[in-house]
Amino acid sequence: MENFLRKYGWALMLGVIGVGALLLALTANNILASQLAPFTVPELPEMQQVAPRPARASQSKDWDRTIAKLCLFGCEDNAPVEECPGGCPDGQECQAGQCLPVQDQAVDSGLPTLSDLNMQLMGAMVASNPEFSMALLRDESSDATMIMSTGDFIQGTIEIIEIRRDRILLSRGGRTEYMLMNQTLGGAPTSATRTSGVTRPRAAAKALAPTLGKAPRVNSATQGAVKKVSDNQYELKRGALDKQLNDPKALAEQGRIAPNFKDGKRDGLKLVGLSPNSVYSQLGIQSGDVLQSVNGKKIDTTSQAMDLFEQFKSSGEVTVEIERRGQKKRMQYKIH
Repeated sequence: MENFLRKYGWALMLGVIGVGALLLALTANNILASQLAPFTVPELPEMQQVAPRPARASQSKDWDRTIAKLCLFGCEDNAPVEECPGGCPDGQECQAGQCLPVQDQAVDSGLPTLSDLNMQLMGAMVASNPEFSMALLRDESSDATMIMSTGDFIQGTIEIIEIRRDRILLSRGGRTEYMLMNQTLGGAPTSATRTSGVTRPRAAAKALAPTLGKAPRVNSATQGAVKKVSDNQYELKRGALDKQLNDPKALAEQGRIAPNFKDGKRDGLKLVGLSPNSVYSQLGIQSGDVLQSVNGKKIDTTSQAMDLFEQFKSSGEVTVEIERRGQKKRMQYKIH
């Protein structure tokens, strides 16, 4: 026996170690199981048996009537129609069993109608960019002259939506109106033109061709009416100046006014195409100058440009701020 233990003692030792390891593992497993018991997912409850689905009822033969009762496409109005016995005479219609006169409905053709504003279209300048187009209007009630452009408002509510060569289109109260130019630049047609209705090509070309080498006409009354005191100070005579300001057509021929934009926003009004002997040039204004303000009031729209002329008519001293080649400059005018 002793020899047996000596020979196989190591095997018995391994068996004891294995049994001890097994017992230790089972003990550790039981301890972990007791700690993890609260997190164990409960067993699913037993499913109740669902009652068998009843057999589908046989399709009714009256399926068309069933669909009609559902009113999928609207039901007919079965309310009794109240008719007028004997009918209604002409100009009347039956309503709720009574003959009532037919009310005329306003028909909107969508076409522009002639405006009834107490204003006169004196002139128009059409540019390739509609924002630069301008119209010269005279208010007959106040005898005031205005330079307007597309998007400006007349009397605060009437918007100018388009400017053409012979008319302007207005948006007034949801409808479109138009105002025609009363006089064309060529004046009233002659008897020969009215009779034949055809203008000779050579005569028409001569009449429409621009006059080269000649500046637009200037009222001779302003000659000598402006005295230059310094580079930015001028003295003007009231009488001669009023005569020139009362001729808006001549002012429009001597230069053009266009909105000036800076960083995508309106910034004053630019004067372009000024002739050397125009009123603007006599006042020290050069072509390309940008009008910024008049007597401290900023000018951004063409409708405000007439404030400059109104200030000349009513004030004894006018200060105009301009921008010339990026430099600010003030022009002072004394009127006596």
